[in-house]
Amino acid sequence: MKRVATKLRVTEADTLSDTLIRIYKDAVSAAPDGLLAKDANLAAMVADVEKFSADITTAIKRDKVSLSLENKEQINEILDRQINKANNA
Repeated sequence: MKRVATKLRVTEADTLSDTLIRIYKDAVSAAPDGLLAKDANLAAMVADVEKFSADITTAIKRDKVSLSLENKEQINEILDRQINKANNA
């Protein structure tokens, strides 16, 4: 089994957590005896991972929106300077 890297990018951690959740849910639904679903410790860990994954996804989306707004503000400033320069010429 390969070890998980100790230094992950935020998006890599999000992808990893989503993948672990998907694998767990697939394994639970495929287990005919239901023993995997009855493991309280594993279910609690997966619930924690799901919360982490949701929180990190929200943070990534918030960061993307923030960067998008900053880029738009920069473009507006450039256009304002160009308009002022053209009006003063």
